[in-house]
Amino acid sequence: MQRSTASTRTVLVCSAAAPEVTSRCCSGRQAIPAATDPVLKESSRVAAVVANFPATDLARWATQQPVFKFTEAETTQFSPIRFVSPGSAPSLIVHGEADTAVPIDQGETMYAALTKAGVPASFIRIKGAGHGFEGAAPADLERAYAAMLQWFEQHLRSSAK
Repeated sequence: MQRSTASTRTVLVCSAAAPEVTSRCCSGRQAIPAATDPVLKESSRVAAVVANFPATDLARWATQQPVFKFTEAETTQFSPIRFVSPGSAPSLIVHGEADTAVPIDQGETMYAALTKAGVPASFIRIKGAGHGFEGAAPADLERAYAAMLQWFEQHLRSSAK
């Protein structure tokens, strides 16, 4: 069986509504070459992540947004920041400065955790943008979208090698 490069070229784009997806997908598992199951022979590691206005620490977010009622067990189970490790996928975080639904410190904290773990990470702050980048200047959105494409090109090329 020939090894497919498809699994090493997987990317993830997520927004605030999907923190559990981010936490489960960012590191993945390594390929197990000796496995008899062809699926296990392939890595499930995500090659690159772009996280738009991510909720990363649900315990802190629940205090910032009291409408969300999480148990302590749920915040531990689903908070992406708790899963950061040196094996996490390279991550670009894009966040609006004026986001009141998911405050910018959620993205900043994740960026700090990723860089502390030695994971390639970058952070784009969109001036004046609210949640979903509402109110962002068109030039700032264009800059962010161009950076996203560049991020994927950079990390997909390096993962294919």
